[in-house]
Amino acid sequence: MNKEILDSAVCMLCSGKVTFINNLRDDDNRWVVCCNTCGHVQVYPLPEIDEDEKYYKNNYEQNKEYTKAGYYNESDIRLMNKFEDWAKYYVQSVKPLISQNQRILEIGSGYGWFVEKMRNERYSIDGIEVGQDRAQLAYHRSGIKLINHDFIRNPLETMLGSYDVICMFHVLEHINDPVTFLNNVKTCLKPAGIIIIEVPNYFDYIKQLSVAYNNAVYFRTHLSYFTPATLTALLDKTGFSNITIKGVQRYSIENAIRWIRTGKPNTEYLELELPEGLEWVNQYYKDVMEKELKSYAIIGVAMLS
Repeated sequence: MNKEILDSAVCMLCSGKVTFINNLRDDDNRWVVCCNTCGHVQVYPLPEIDEDEKYYKNNYEQNKEYTKAGYYNESDIRLMNKFEDWAKYYVQSVKPLISQNQRILEIGSGYGWFVEKMRNERYSIDGIEVGQDRAQLAYHRSGIKLINHDFIRNPLETMLGSYDVICMFHVLEHINDPVTFLNNVKTCLKPAGIIIIEVPNYFDYIKQLSVAYNNAVYFRTHLSYFTPATLTALLDKTGFSNITIKGVQRYSIENAIRWIRTGKPNTEYLELELPEGLEWVNQYYKDVMEKELKSYAIIGVAMLS
């Protein structure tokens, strides 16, 4: 830990002074800090946008070299298919919040699963994805054309004031300037438009029970670690109102027990559900985690003021 650097560190949300709380698991030159004023938890120093772009691109290219194959190899397909299960849960989360006559934009569409499943349910939805390779995979799989554009820098002019609902799942925690980012996002909403944001929850209950899990959640690509209070404060600061925060627990109790017993992540399957006959146990666990906002993720829903 470099004390000189941390002495000059300030919070990305309120510019308050910060305190060191943890190391990153994969970067010795950055640390996890907590704002003494607003309580926001983040990485410091923050990478610049160009630095992040290079980092993500290099990681992708290294994976290509490791697999010794060309584009759309078996590793790519396996990773793409793994995300389908998550999209099913995302659809379940948003359907009660929107209607089929609303126009929707998903930011950070990845492999396009959510867009595909929402269109299958007859919703009008566009998706934007900065990763060209993921966007191409989505197109080759389903024929869906995701908008390949860097929304972090600026929205497309054709998007301005065009959408009733904008949603993003596990995107905001990767953004190095969430205030500017959400100010860009809101320009694409119609008056009284709705934003739906899901992020990992800093108050995830397993962090209290497993030192290994607590250390594992801090890594280079997650630049923010939101709590219900800090996500609310960010939405309020960027011009949203009628803010509701809910808990989201998709991982099963099996995943929690594995971390506590072994200090290791889930197996090849995602450990989202328990076998038939025991699902009532899992549902009770998920209900409690969500109600107490100790779930692995939180979802914020707000209206453009």
